[in-house]
Amino acid sequence: MDRATRRTRGAYCAQFAPIYARNLRRRRPRPSTQWHLDEMVAMIGGRRRYLWRAIDDEGEVLDILVQSRRNKAAAVKLLRKLMKKLGFAPRRLVTDKLPSYGAAKAELGMTAEHEKGCARTIGRRTRTSLSGDGSTRCSDANPPGQPNDSFPRTPPFTTPSTSSVI
Repeated sequence: MDRATRRTRGAYCAQFAPIYARNLRRRRPRPSTQWHLDEMVAMIGGRRRYLWRAIDDEGEVLDILVQSRRNKAAAVKLLRKLMKKLGFAPRRLVTDKLPSYGAAKAELGMTAEHEKGCARTIGRRTRTSLSGDGSTRCSDANPPGQPNDSFPRTPPFTTPSTSSVI
């Protein structure tokens, strides 16, 4: 393949890829009106960054934003980006107990119902990276000994003894 052919293919991709991506996004089903928002610490290039995530109640990742701060401005940026991208505001926000979400909601004038849960409501739903094992506990949501709705307690696995098999 010569240089001119590669240049033509590159121009074709640069010109038509955004159109294909827009059409694919348009055909996607509309996400639900309940959004789960949380943030987690990630080390990127040796620096502490906050990975802000937005997930709908069906587990579909709506957006991910990396910020150097964990404050109201970062939460406002995430919510604005989401509403611009999706074209609508949520009816219900489920967040952890970070006060920045409430302040961002008030600054944007959102009328969504705001439920303050804990990080556990999202952590087990969708894994963004492979580094975490999802074993964090939340003191008030589900005590460690009680099963929750999404992960019921399963009986321990037992192997039959060889004498009972024979």
